Amino acid sequence: MSTKATSGGITRIHEQTLMTRLATVVIRHRRVLLAVAAVAVIGSFVVGAKVATKLNNGGFADPSSPSAKATSLLEHRFHTGPANLVLVVSAKEGTVDTPDVADAGIAVTAVLAHTAGVEGTVSYWSLGRAAPLRSVDGTKALILARLTGSDDQVNRRVHQLGPGFAASHGPISIAITGQAAVSRQVGETIRGDLAKAEVIAIPITAVLLMFVFGSMVAAFLPLAIGGLAIGGTFATLMGLSTRNGPTAMA
Repeated sequence: MSTKATSGGITRIHEQTLMTRLATVVIRHRRVLLAVAAVAVIGSFVVGAKVATKLNNGGFADPSSPSAKATSLLEHRFHTGPANLVLVVSAKEGTVDTPDVADAGIAVTAVLAHTAGVEGTVSYWSLGRAAPLRSVDGTKALILARLTGSDDQVNRRVHQLGPGFAASHGPISIAITGQAAVSRQVGETIRGDLAKAEVIAIPITAVLLMFVFGSMVAAFLPLAIGGLAIGGTFATLMGLSTRNGPTAMA
């Protein structure tokens, strides 16, 4: 017992000595360390400033899951796959079977089918007016397509297709939906909400810390540590984006 107590006491003394030495070094070189920390924070934010543009909107599916493997097999061996882009075509007057509405729907289907990066385009009209692609009241019909490429490429194509298709086209109006469009909107919403949360949270946190600590300097330290952590995370994600392409969920 005495041997164990003695060894434990020596260990604690040794740990205290190390902490004392570390504290002494920090205090002695405090200005240098503060300058290094400030440079590190600024540098990390400079490096990671554009990290939001490097994050993709994928990452929802596990590549090793059976469904993901099946989708990959369909794409690479059979050059097909599930539709990830849906155009909802609405008739301004009449129904989707009205001649001018049907002609406009067929024209939009043809334009989408000849768009680069788009495959497997079908519609209510191209499939012989398939009932499952028409609404019950007959005022809406669907055009289905598959955007090819990686998550980033699909995200960019949805953004490019939006202005040209999500608008009025004579007797019809078109809205864009589907997995690709929803994924892009989810990513944009997450980024926007995070930015708003930070703008609101940081000033409130600063005021609360000043109230708790009663000193501006003491209140600034937790914020500085948080800034260093955030900047370091941005810089790390920026580095990872050159190889692995982390998602917006990161």
